[in-house]
Amino acid sequence: MSHFRAKRLVAVPAGIAYGVAADVAAYKEFLPLLEQSRIVSAVSEEGGLRRFRAELAVGYSKLRLREKFNSNVVCDDTKHTVTAMSQEPPFRNMKTIWTIRDISGQAEVMIEIEYAMRNPLLQ
Repeated sequence: MSHFRAKRLVAVPAGIAYGVAADVAAYKEFLPLLEQSRIVSAVSEEGGLRRFRAELAVGYSKLRLREKFNSNVVCDDTKHTVTAMSQEPPFRNMKTIWTIRDISGQAEVMIEIEYAMRNPLLQ
C-alpha cells in the first residue's frame, strides 16, 4: 500500500482550517487533479460527528485519465479530523485523514493518505 503524508503550519485559526478540510464539496476548488467533488447522501449528525457519502473525480488530461469514486466521510468537529475511506474502484483500499491542531493561534494541517489501486498501472 502506498502512503503520502504532508504537514504544514497555516496562519489561520484551527477552526477555519478545519472548516475548509470538512467542506468536501469544495475540494475541487483547491486540491490538484480533482475535477469534481460533491455530497451524494444525506448528512447524518450525532455527537459532534457528521457522516456522509461523497463522490469525487480525479483527472489527468495529459494521460487522458479520469477516475470517479465514492468515499464514506466522517467529520469529527470535536477532534478536528476528517476521515474518508473507499474500497470501490479504482481503489482496492483508500483512507485519507485530515488532522487540524491549534499551535499558538495557527493551524497545523496534516493530511495522510494510504491507498492501493486495483490497476497496477495507476498505482
